[in-house]
Amino acid sequence: MHRVRSRRTSLKSTATVRPTRVAVEAIERRMMLSVNLQFDYSFDTGGFFTDPARRATLQAAATAVTGAMTDFLDAIVPGNGDSLTLSFDSPGSGVATTVVDPTIPQDVIIIYVGGYDLPSTAVGLGGPVGISASGSTAFTRTARARGNNGALGNNPTDFAPAAGAIAFDTLTQFYFGTDPNGLTSGDNDFLSIAQHEIAHVLGFPSAGSFQRFVQTDHTFTGPKTVAVFGGNPVPLESDDKHFLDGTNVGGLEALMDPTLTVGTRKTITPLDLAALDDLGWSFDPVPPPTVNVTAIDDSAAEPDTNGVLRLSRTGRITAPLDVTLTFGGTAFRSSDYILTINGTDNNPDNDATFNGTTITIPTGASSITFTLRPVDDNVIEPAEAMTLVAAADSDYIVGSSATVSISDDDLSRRQ
Repeated sequence: MHRVRSRRTSLKSTATVRPTRVAVEAIERRMMLSVNLQFDYSFDTGGFFTDPARRATLQAAATAVTGAMTDFLDAIVPGNGDSLTLSFDSPGSGVATTVVDPTIPQDVIIIYVGGYDLPSTAVGLGGPVGISASGSTAFTRTARARGNNGALGNNPTDFAPAAGAIAFDTLTQFYFGTDPNGLTSGDNDFLSIAQHEIAHVLGFPSAGSFQRFVQTDHTFTGPKTVAVFGGNPVPLESDDKHFLDGTNVGGLEALMDPTLTVGTRKTITPLDLAALDDLGWSFDPVPPPTVNVTAIDDSAAEPDTNGVLRLSRTGRITAPLDVTLTFGGTAFRSSDYILTINGTDNNPDNDATFNGTTITIPTGASSITFTLRPVDDNVIEPAEAMTLVAAADSDYIVGSSATVSISDDDLSRRQ
């Protein structure tokens, strides 16, 4: 659950489970690497997700959390005496409900989503659903473990849910964009909150395989998580449902601590991924990103026609990336042009001048945009060009470069 407290959003616990029966409607499938999330909007009776842009941002959150996940989950197919009941609070109303005998395809986790006026100051609520299975021994084992035997028993080492549910508050001021530059001081970042709730669906902290590493002194001792945290146990909140508020590694605040500053974004970090790894999820090693430079507008001219360049990275955006730039071409910085970093206020007069050679693409961002502004001098000179490319570095793969031409206006002004 998320609650707003002053300038911080408090991220609390998981969904409550109670029973009743409803019909199942069509499911929208979202594909990932091996584990596929299917977001089911059939309980969204208030239309919180009617806007396709909101669904797209929800998918972006899912990709950020599970994009490198490699687990395999057996299908759950009721019938012939085998029955499955999912129990949860409807994400469109909060009313206790059940879904009876849904078919869960192979490698799929269904997540029921919706929105309503959540109680108190909550802005989001999510977690795995309750399940009840009856029938053959093979079917009940599949319903509980989905082919992952470590999810069975009193001391599970794995977690394999059939489904989850996430509700969002309809009265909260959310920012639904994927570009963090669009956030304002009063926005609750939907992408951040959705990622947090998806991690709850995946078993943080409700899974028994997570709880086995929770100690009486309110620390988490999963070996992968401890390794990321410098070899030390990771402190938890007093209710053991989140990392301690403010927990960070390398300056990155954990997604699964209990708060989010209003007007800011945070995405899943290596510490959060390690905790999911410890509770049983498997991940492919993340390849280094490819850094590309592209020309949005490749023609600049004196006195005031600007060129525009974009520096972008592929892959995860869960950490900042320092990129060293190389400047080539016949034009020279300062004397022929200046380069500014586009700001968030859409006013180019307020953009910051970039005089260095290293730029940081921040956490939560996949790109930075530069404006090339010609220096309007009185020197007659031929057309020039500036080429921008990332310098070689072990942290990334160098991709495309881009060139902007700069035309002179002094000869035409003197004729």
